[in-house]
Amino acid sequence: MAWPTSDFPTGLDVIVDQTANVDSADAADINGAYDCIEKIEAKVGVNNSAVVTSLDYLVKNAASDNPGHKHSTQSYTVNHEDNIVQRPKIKDYGEVVNAKGGLGGGAVTIDLENGNVVTGTVDTAETTFTFSNPSAAGTACSFTLILTNGGSQTVNWPASVDWSGGTEPTLTVAGVDILSFLTVDGGTIWHGMIASLDSK
Repeated sequence: MAWPTSDFPTGLDVIVDQTANVDSADAADINGAYDCIEKIEAKVGVNNSAVVTSLDYLVKNAASDNPGHKHSTQSYTVNHEDNIVQRPKIKDYGEVVNAKGGLGGGAVTIDLENGNVVTGTVDTAETTFTFSNPSAAGTACSFTLILTNGGSQTVNWPASVDWSGGTEPTLTVAGVDILSFLTVDGGTIWHGMIASLDSK
């Protein structure tokens, strides 16, 4: 009984055990086994394969456009869900800017899930900031606030913000101030730092 023609890798082969003449395998059986092996090897590919349909090429070659593998030449959003990315080398990277525009007074929430660089303009009336969605305790979380005309109105910071010497900065009436905030305990304490006042 001859080994059936292989359908791999299009489909999985269903190989029926041979119960007759098991001690006298013929050439057709051997050639059928070889056929399966050759197709597996062709699908996997040799090291540094140039065959664009091989797994080796799809996984390792930067020119591959297979959406199942993320290459430097592709554009994807990757959500690591607070897991560790270890020992990367990052080149030519950017940060998402949460551009809030005119703040309009009242309560203004800075949501870290929307970006770790925040811009806004103080206008109209007294502004009270709150910070939301920092990383969990035990993980350093920081953001930069680029604030325009911060001294033109009263600005209230969260009670969780600690400033150098316990004194919050005097913001610029007409100009740009750059402030940084850091927490390592999930936002219980935010360390407020002045990067630049009246930046020009």
